[in-house]
Amino acid sequence: MSKPGTSSASPSPVAHWSAAAGYLLAAAITGTILHTFGGWPRLPAALLIWAAGLLLWPHARVAARRQAGLLMGIGGAGMAWAWLHGVTPDWRAALETNTLLITMLAAVTFLRLLVPAGQEGGQRAQPRGPRALAQTLLSTHLFGAVINLSAVFITGDHMQRNGRLTPRQSVVLARGFATAAFWSPFFAAMATVLVYVPGASPHTLMIIGIPLAAAGLLVTLLQRGPDADAKFAGYPMRLATLRLPALLAVAVLTLHGLHPAWPLLGIIALLAPVTAVLYLLRRPAALGAVLQQHLGRSLPRMVNELWLFLAAGVMATGLASVLATFDPGLPFTRYGSGEAALTLGLMLLVSLVGIHPAVSIAVFGTLLMPITIDPNLLGATFLAAWAIGVTCSPFSGLNLALQGHYRLRGRDLIRWNARYALAMYGIACSGLWLYETITARFPSAS
Repeated sequence: MSKPGTSSASPSPVAHWSAAAGYLLAAAITGTILHTFGGWPRLPAALLIWAAGLLLWPHARVAARRQAGLLMGIGGAGMAWAWLHGVTPDWRAALETNTLLITMLAAVTFLRLLVPAGQEGGQRAQPRGPRALAQTLLSTHLFGAVINLSAVFITGDHMQRNGRLTPRQSVVLARGFATAAFWSPFFAAMATVLVYVPGASPHTLMIIGIPLAAAGLLVTLLQRGPDADAKFAGYPMRLATLRLPALLAVAVLTLHGLHPAWPLLGIIALLAPVTAVLYLLRRPAALGAVLQQHLGRSLPRMVNELWLFLAAGVMATGLASVLATFDPGLPFTRYGSGEAALTLGLMLLVSLVGIHPAVSIAVFGTLLMPITIDPNLLGATFLAAWAIGVTCSPFSGLNLALQGHYRLRGRDLIRWNARYALAMYGIACSGLWLYETITARFPSAS
């Protein structure tokens, strides 16, 4: 029985620890901003992230804990091997490698506050037909390019009936969202590439990726699903909703163009929360409550991604330490479009068995960077592997979210997206070959 004057529904100690982790992640964002614009070291932000991760460890999915434990075990074994063979591992790199990436992902969650709950689709009638399909595909793509997976649920919840989506609606959502990984600077895909492929230009990667994303959207429009498109019930695209994310993207790229030395991830870590706060100032009375809710409850929900990238950083450091002790003997000595096609195919195959693209990028990036002349070609390969792989893997975060939220089956998602993945593999390989051909003829284009 509770004491007089106290609430029996007070937050549990577990909830307090989870909320504390959210505030630690917010402090890490501040540390990253100070690192980007003030020259501060990365280590304080990294330690804040690890502290948040330890607090949130019990809240991670069992599968996520197992994967993180395996990756860190591999990384730890690699660093121990290197140390026993006379190579001192970079222990600090194991802590810091993905600091910018994780804080960028945490910062981007603030953009969800730009779409007030319950107002995402408004009260407008649900559009139908081929035009509605195209609008839904494009709005999911553009909105998802900035606010990430939240866009899938905003769109999907408006379209679902009795908690379910039709097969055609499911593939439109999945592909509309996933194709943004080809080019979006706000995606974890781009952030991961910029960490593991030093020298890659986000502007060049966007130039390569936007046509590939457009091709993915076009293939989706042309591939008829089980449902007739004439009956497709879609999402009412609202340009007003997309205006602010578009302006934010322009601001990020403009700042990076004016100050190339500023890390793109650090710029996003600053502008995303600032934009959200400025937007919320339209209702200043609610600002404190909204931010408290986000920091204490919404931000800690990124626990699974948090541990994936922390563990991937440890594994990549361990792998780099092992490679420093001997030459792995790759079957090729240069990285061109042919090697890109082989790498992309291998990455798509391993994604089918549950290997996250972030892990594949960490491994292949460590192996291939020493023989890579044009890092943009390698980076574009990795973005393509992410954009295509998450649609055809039943274990990707996207497909797991669709399965759990809309009661879909993993094998159905694979079946619905198999032809799309094969088509996009061929298109991506052609695009990488075309890029290599153009840059060979006009080196300044790279």
